[in-house]
Amino acid sequence: MKVLKIVFYLFTFLGVSSFSYSQETAEEILEKSNEICKTISSIEYTIHQKGAPGKFGYGMPKIEATIIQKKDSCLDDIGFDKALIKATGIITENRNEKPFSFSYDGEDFMYQIGKKARQKSISGPTRNVTMGKLQQHLFMMRIFPFAEEDPYKMISGKGKVDIKLITTEEKDGHPCNKIETSVTFKAPNGKEFITKNIWWISELDCLPRAYSDGFIYKDITLKKINYPVPNSFFTLTNKNLNTDYLTGNQAENELAKANLLPIGKTPTQWSAKDQFGKTISSKQLQGKVVLLDFWGSWCTPCIQAMPDIQKLQDHYKHNPNVIIIGISAGERDKEAALKLFKEKGYNYTHIPNGDDIAKSNYKVKEYPSLYILDKHGKIASAEKGYHPNSFERWKTTIDKLIE
Repeated sequence: MKVLKIVFYLFTFLGVSSFSYSQETAEEILEKSNEICKTISSIEYTIHQKGAPGKFGYGMPKIEATIIQKKDSCLDDIGFDKALIKATGIITENRNEKPFSFSYDGEDFMYQIGKKARQKSISGPTRNVTMGKLQQHLFMMRIFPFAEEDPYKMISGKGKVDIKLITTEEKDGHPCNKIETSVTFKAPNGKEFITKNIWWISELDCLPRAYSDGFIYKDITLKKINYPVPNSFFTLTNKNLNTDYLTGNQAENELAKANLLPIGKTPTQWSAKDQFGKTISSKQLQGKVVLLDFWGSWCTPCIQAMPDIQKLQDHYKHNPNVIIIGISAGERDKEAALKLFKEKGYNYTHIPNGDDIAKSNYKVKEYPSLYILDKHGKIASAEKGYHPNSFERWKTTIDKLIE
């Protein structure tokens, strides 16, 4: 009787009118969870995150956090899907504890990481800003299906998907179906790689109670679902802290300075051979506006950016004062980038196996990374990652430099 009362309470709490046990397949369980996640308009839950058992989870920081999300179809996706978010908690790394908080209220992204750190408020934020400021562990800690328009979309992409039911385990007082999803992708260089995710889906309400990708493990405790929460709640303010106000562009520039060479700096000189064996040097490029794209055949965002870079080549092909150069790096197969460049039919300058230039001259840590140099060889623009509106931004920068 006590168990039945608990089940009745949970389904009343979640707004589910009936439930019947059945021998379902892993695909059916995930599909049911998918449909129930779509009905969530607002949710509050806690996360206890740590490294997953095994060598891949070793050294991962621990995170304890409370997260509140509210869907809003009118929002731009700046990294939190179409949802408002507020998160507060503690991140523990190398035995050092740091409090953190961040929020997005539909207009401003606000965050503070560290007890003595200043609070930041960024207007017009982008995904690149939120991801860069929070870094991977805080950016990725939320439970994505709770806010996605298409829950579990990470496992329904273009790769070959294998879904299997492993066992039943108890999590957060719920009997849960432990489901493993394996997705086999083909990288741009032709090699296959597999990503695995494990979801513990409650048998009582079909919502996740734990998650692991082999690197991190998360316990999930649901607090409230589908309750009224005003948008004003998501404005993060700490009256005891001074706040720095930035625009999205200013935040992008901060990230560039933190991870790439700063604007105005002249990189050290270099020399290398292009795809035809012709020697190119930074000294030869003096007096020209130069775009340098650091990429790899193994890097999906790099491949996504290349058509726009070719578009720039086509636009400026009759202008001798603009040079477009791609510098590939990080290749295990030394011929992979050359093969891909030729297969795609790109005709801008390509410097293969440019690892030394990337690391020593331009301090590249992430791919793709892109620099635009002025006629004096100084950095006029520096960015990492790829964004669909990049072409117009690059073109605007180059046009100003050649005036």
